[in-house]
Order: sequence, then C-alpha cells, then structure tokens
Amino acid sequence: MPDEDVEGAVGGDPVAKRRVIIPAAGYYEWIATDAGKTPFFLRGESDVIAMAGLYELWSDPELHEDDLNRWAWTCTVRTRPASDAAGYVHERSPMVLPEPFWRRWLDPNSTDMGEVKAMIDSVPEPHLEPFGVSNAVNSLECGQQSREHRPESARAG
Repeated sequence: MPDEDVEGAVGGDPVAKRRVIIPAAGYYEWIATDAGKTPFFLRGESDVIAMAGLYELWSDPELHEDDLNRWAWTCTVRTRPASDAAGYVHERSPMVLPEPFWRRWLDPNSTDMGEVKAMIDSVPEPHLEPFGVSNAVNSLECGQQSREHRPESARAG
C-alpha cells in the first residue's frame, strides 16, 4: 500500500487500527533492460528487516458464522518512494521500520490519523543493498539463490 494512501479506501481503518510488522531477510525486485529482466535481492544492514504492513480480515458470507474457515487474513506491505541504492532497482520500496519504531507501529491505542501520519513521515529512509541474483529465482524449482554482484550504481557512494 503506497505511503500516500494513509487514509485508504476504508477511511484509514487499516492504518489506524490494523498495523503489523512483516519480518523478512529482504525482497526481490527486477530491473527491465534491453536483454530482459534482471533480478536483484535487496537486504538491509541486519539479517532481518521489519517491513511496515497492514492486515485485514475478510469474511465469506456463504459460510456459517461459527465456521473457522469463514475468515481470511490478508496483509499488504506499505511502500514509499525509494532512494539510495534501492531507487536504482525500483522507484518504490517497502517502508522499513527501524527497531525504535516497532512499539509505536504496533501500538493498538495509537489510532489518531494525524499521529499515525506523523509517525509514517518520521520513519527514516532505509539503507538497502541490492545484490544481483541468478535468474533461477524466477523458477518455482529453484532450490537456492546465489549472490553474484552488486549493480555498479550501488557500489558508488
């Protein structure tokens, strides 16, 4: 969910009330070139990045109220414009939360949209490093990924 959609399609409820942290080692993006798409794995400075997310519950009206399968949990990763090395790979990146933001992001009592927007605006830009990976990452049969190289633009600076 893009950062400009703070109030969202449902009056801001997910941003105000249903925030989650999605832990990940990193994520994949592809650069389109004349030769095709080149995959990159972007990772943070530590082993795990904490991506800001939102969750929602959806009910299947055809199932009985007591049916545990009636509810589906879904989530989305909030995104924002990318800069530094991540901006070379893709114009947007996940909103990565540094550890000092975790408690505030997950606080169920923090529902004021002004305060939530101020928190989102104060999250610093992450420092993500892109690593070129094998095209095998596109295959469901891929058993391992190899880190091959960083793009030239990520090496500078």
